[in-house]
Amino acid sequence: MPPDDEGRHPALRQRSAGVLEDARLWAATEYGYNSVRVRATMNNALKTRANYNAHTWQLDVAEALLLHVDCLVIAGTGSGKTTPFLLPLLLPENKDKFALIILPLLSLQAEQFVPILEQCHVRHNQGQDIPDISQVIRFGAPISLEVLKQYFGRAGRDLSTQKKSTRKKQKTAAATAVDAAQALLATTATAPAPILPDNLPFPVLLPEDQLPAHLDWRNKLDPGHRLYASAQSPSLPTGECCDLCSGNGPFPVHLDQPMHPTTPPSVSSVSTPASTPNQHGKRPLINRPDGADNTGPKFRIGVHLANCKAAIERWSYRVIKRDYEDGPFTADMLVSSTVVTYLAHNRFQSLDELCAALEHSTRSWGLVKRYGREVLQLLACLDVDLEAQRRNAAREKEEERRQREEERAAVRAAEAEQRRIQCEAVFALRRQAAEARRAETERVRVEKAERLLARQKERDRARGEKQQKRIHEFIGKLNAARGFS
Repeated sequence: MPPDDEGRHPALRQRSAGVLEDARLWAATEYGYNSVRVRATMNNALKTRANYNAHTWQLDVAEALLLHVDCLVIAGTGSGKTTPFLLPLLLPENKDKFALIILPLLSLQAEQFVPILEQCHVRHNQGQDIPDISQVIRFGAPISLEVLKQYFGRAGRDLSTQKKSTRKKQKTAAATAVDAAQALLATTATAPAPILPDNLPFPVLLPEDQLPAHLDWRNKLDPGHRLYASAQSPSLPTGECCDLCSGNGPFPVHLDQPMHPTTPPSVSSVSTPASTPNQHGKRPLINRPDGADNTGPKFRIGVHLANCKAAIERWSYRVIKRDYEDGPFTADMLVSSTVVTYLAHNRFQSLDELCAALEHSTRSWGLVKRYGREVLQLLACLDVDLEAQRRNAAREKEEERRQREEERAAVRAAEAEQRRIQCEAVFALRRQAAEARRAETERVRVEKAERLLARQKERDRARGEKQQKRIHEFIGKLNAARGFS
C-alpha cells in the first residue's frame, strides 16, 4: 500500500483501495465474506494478545492476503511489517494453521557488512598525522583511552578549523556500513573497491588529490607516550617529549583561558547508589548534588514500578494513535522498553534533570524534548495517586485499628459485665444457702424449745394431779376421823 500521507500518491492509493474493494465484493458474493467482521476479529484478537490496535494498513495487507490479492508494502524498519502475515492466523477458522516467515534481512546485512568491515577496519586510521581534519566519527565506544587516541590520531589540532567529534551507536554504524558496503559491491563484483572519500562510511574533509599524501599510518604509539599512558599513576614528563613540550605545536602555548576549569565542585560528600549498574553488575556509590532533595524515595520499586511502566506503555499507544494515526510507527519506536524502565524507575523532578540524566546514561531517547514533560506529568500524577492511596490506606488502617480497639473494649466490657453478673449470682446463692442454714438452725432450736416446754408442762400437770390426789386423800382421812361416813 502507498504511504498514507495527505497529498502523496492519491491516484495510487485510490486504485489500491478499488482493487481491495473489488476483491471484497467478489468474496462476499462467492462465499459470504464479511470484511467488517474479519477486520474487527483480527484487531480484537491482536488487542487481546499484544495490547495494541493494528494499523489500518496492516489490516488492509492481512485482508489482501486472505483474498489472494498481490500486495506491495513500503514501511520503515520496526513499523510492524510482519504483523499482517500473522493477523489471518488469529481468525477462528485458521486456529489449527501456522505461517512460516523467513527474514533474510539480517543475513544480508551481515554479508554486506563483513567486506566493508575488513576494508575499513579501525587500524587503518590509527595515529594518522592529518591535523586539519575537522570532524571525526567514531562507531562504538573504545575499550580504553589509548585506543581512542590511536583512532583519532592528530585530527583537530589545527586552531583555524572548528572541530567536532561524533560518537555513533552500533546500530547507526551498522546501517552506515551496510550502505557503504552496497556502494562498494555495486562498483565491482570481483575485486574490492579502493578506499576513497566517496565510499568511506565516514566523511574525510580533504581533497582527493591530497588524501594519499597525508595517509601516514602509525599503528603504534611513541614509546614514551605509551609508557606515560599505560602507567598506573602517571606523572608529568620531566623533559621535552613532544611538540607541545617544545612549543612547536600547531596551537599557541600561552592561552587566555586557564588550563584547568575554575568551576567549583558541584557535589558533596553525601553518597548515593548509582541508578545504572557497572560492568560487574554492581551499583557503585556516586556523589549526590548539594541541592538535591535527600528526603523521600528516589526510585520506584515493586508494584508501583510495574504500574508506572504499564502507564507509560498505555501512554505510548495513545500518542501513536493521537499523533501518528495510520503511520508506520509502533509504540516501541516511540519509546523503547529500556527507556520505559529507566523513566519508570527514576523519580525525575524536571525535564532538565531528565535530559541531563540521559546525557550521562547509556540510554537515549530522541523524543525527550517533545514528550518528556508529558511523561513526567503522567508519572507525577501516578506518584500523587500512590501517595493518596497510601494516605487512604493509612487512614483505613487507623480506622480499622480504632474499630478493633472499640470492639476489644466492648468485648472487655461485656466480659466484665458477665463476670459481675456471675459473681452476683454466686453471692446470691451463697446468701440463700446461709439463710437456709440459719432457718434450719432456728427451726431446730424452736422444735427443741417446744419439746422442752411440753415436757415441763407434762411434769407440772403430773405434779398437780399428784398434789390434788394427796389433798383428796387427806380430806378423806380427816372426815373419817370426825365420824363422818
